[in-house]
Amino acid sequence: MTAMLQKTIVFFQNGGYVMWFLMLNSIFVWYFILLRSFRLKKCSLDSDCKHIACSAKRVFSAQSEKGSESYIKELQLTHLTATTELKKHKKVIKTLITVAPLLGLLGTVSGMVETFRSLQFMEFTAQSGGISGGISQALTTTQVGIGIAVPAMIISRILDSREREQTIGLEKMFNSLMQKTGAANE
Repeated sequence: MTAMLQKTIVFFQNGGYVMWFLMLNSIFVWYFILLRSFRLKKCSLDSDCKHIACSAKRVFSAQSEKGSESYIKELQLTHLTATTELKKHKKVIKTLITVAPLLGLLGTVSGMVETFRSLQFMEFTAQSGGISGGISQALTTTQVGIGIAVPAMIISRILDSREREQTIGLEKMFNSLMQKTGAANE
């Protein structure tokens, strides 16, 4: 276990200061992906979950006072709240996914600067790693940036698909109930 930890520390150090930003980016992107996945979990009408889509489905399926103005307003508010809630954290995730490879590119540039600095002063085996240290930093940060972005993008697309399914289901329920109450033209 300690050998693996030492390899991880060396790998992290090879990436330079950009690795700290990549690590933070990774933590945040996966935190928001987990939040969004819990928000988009599937539920049924008879379940006891507190999920917004479940709550909306329960309100939509309620039979009391159909046609009353308060019921129509409640339907509209629930529909708006549910569709907004389904999109929560989507833009943050997309931004973090976009930033990860850019941070990797920043590490690449700083690694190449280190390489050229070593060439300038002929420090082929400098304390900071010289030419090989700069190239290692460039490649490591690029690899990590892409390694963060690709799986996060795949999971994000799956969550977007789940969001579309739930939004379509809520839209169908909402439109059906609005037609039944006679308020579809309002």
